[in-house]
Amino acid sequence: MFDAWIKQGGEIHYIAVETFPIKHPKIFPHLLWTPFKKREGLFFWTYFILTSPVYAFFIAFRYQINLVSVFSGIYGFLSLPIKVILGKPLIALARADVLEISRLHHRFILRIFFEEILMAIGFKSANRVVTVSKQLRHIMISRYRIKPEKIEVLYNDIRDISMLDDEKRLCRRKMGLDEQAFVILTAAVLDPRKNIAILLKALPLLKTPCVVLVVGDGQERTNLEALSQKIKGKTNIIFTGWQEEVSPYFKAADLFVFPSRHEGCPNALLEALSYRLPCIGSDIPEIRELLKSDHLLFDPQDVTNLSDKINHVMLDKRYLGRVRELSDEVRKAFIFDWDEKIVDIHKASLS
Repeated sequence: MFDAWIKQGGEIHYIAVETFPIKHPKIFPHLLWTPFKKREGLFFWTYFILTSPVYAFFIAFRYQINLVSVFSGIYGFLSLPIKVILGKPLIALARADVLEISRLHHRFILRIFFEEILMAIGFKSANRVVTVSKQLRHIMISRYRIKPEKIEVLYNDIRDISMLDDEKRLCRRKMGLDEQAFVILTAAVLDPRKNIAILLKALPLLKTPCVVLVVGDGQERTNLEALSQKIKGKTNIIFTGWQEEVSPYFKAADLFVFPSRHEGCPNALLEALSYRLPCIGSDIPEIRELLKSDHLLFDPQDVTNLSDKINHVMLDKRYLGRVRELSDEVRKAFIFDWDEKIVDIHKASLS
């Protein structure tokens, strides 16, 4: 979004406690001083909620900000002085259902309640809300009673990447993988929401040998590695850890599996589609909205259903071709000019 706005000749001022990894003469960071070394916990967030509205208002007033754009209903709440006192329009982008994520992470009930109050006020006060899926738009309307005409859906987009067979062989050689092996890839932050455990549990039920690449890191990695050690079968499971460059893993794979329990608009899945990988994902509203076909979906709580789906793909070349064909149809739908659309949304709020 920063890049898109800068290309249109805009100027960006952002408020944070740490500098973003992006530099440009027209991008100005404003760092909120904090006495806390850790940017988490009750004391830090109490401090942040109390001080950031004042600091944001000061920055907006001093630099004559024309528009406020935030990535959460809570940040929308913290920006209310700018909207109410200075009369500046407010756009709130929603990337996922924070309440559902909090539930999946078993967060403290009072914290969830407090966050939801701030979230509701922030979203309802925004001039425009932008969601990454129709499902999330529906949640905004039903939960926060936001007028439908105030919410716009803007999916994440993908690049169109062409890949040669030689690239797949080269990537596999560099990783020490058998060129003839069937390689299954999953990529995610390793936490309970991403549900990687169900994929591991499905592996002993597979009827033919394969390699599984688990790309990513997180709080669940130790548990998942321990689970993989208990699994008996013909599967070689490789945990790659966090990777700055994931392209070689996508190029080396034959199938992408995405078993998440909850998503906004999943970038890892879209990335797999951009590499023209056949993809299957969990049958939850946000992923069904993307993949649509039952051939590409499985029950994220049913190990047998997932193993049957993978077996079908691995053992039946015609079915693999059908999954690839359906995945490619999805890919084409997500190739569009995201930069142009996000700029248009912001410009419409200024008019």
